Amino acid sequence: MKKPIKSMTFRRLGSLVAALLTIAVLPACEDTSVNTSDLDSYFANNPFVSDPRVGPGSDVSITPTSASISIVGQEVVFTASGGNQPYSWHVANNDNGSIIGRGSQGDYKATRLGNNNVIVYDVDGHAAIATISAGGASIMISPSTTTISLSNSVTFTAVGGSGTYHWQVANTSIGTPSSGDLSTFNYTATAVSSNMVNTVLLTDGSGASATATIHQN
Repeated sequence: MKKPIKSMTFRRLGSLVAALLTIAVLPACEDTSVNTSDLDSYFANNPFVSDPRVGPGSDVSITPTSASISIVGQEVVFTASGGNQPYSWHVANNDNGSIIGRGSQGDYKATRLGNNNVIVYDVDGHAAIATISAGGASIMISPSTTTISLSNSVTFTAVGGSGTYHWQVANTSIGTPSSGDLSTFNYTATAVSSNMVNTVLLTDGSGASATATIHQN
């Protein structure tokens, strides 16, 4: 007569099956260790991370989504929204430019004329990307960068472009803009701090745009 199989054998077999089932249903993990100089490779190798360059899926956004630079030293301020803070700011090519993160704002400065990308990540690793194009722009703002103190004003002038001009300010809580669609635009600082930055955006009738940066301290 055959000996009965010990209950211990069944317990071990049950434990093995449970372990295999656990491995089978484990969720894939996102790799948030990012080399921002090679975004194509990163997103290709991480299919569970939404690529904001090819469609929806990321809850992080960046404005403006594109900008043009025409001189070395030109600055562009980008603003992030959505996702979960804190944000981290990066550039794809450190030789062409650098970026300083100030919370939801990133201050990009061109160190040479060349195309670049600005990438912002939230704490969960979700990303948004903006494109910087170098070369002669169809429309510019003069000056492109300025520094003013409290209650002081600066006048910006549209250079190039066509049709009706439309001026905007990124943060109206720290500065008072003038109204109208003229080729000039006045701005007065109503607040200052050591790292305070604002951005003026100009759009012409064809949709071409340019930005200028205001440091307020």
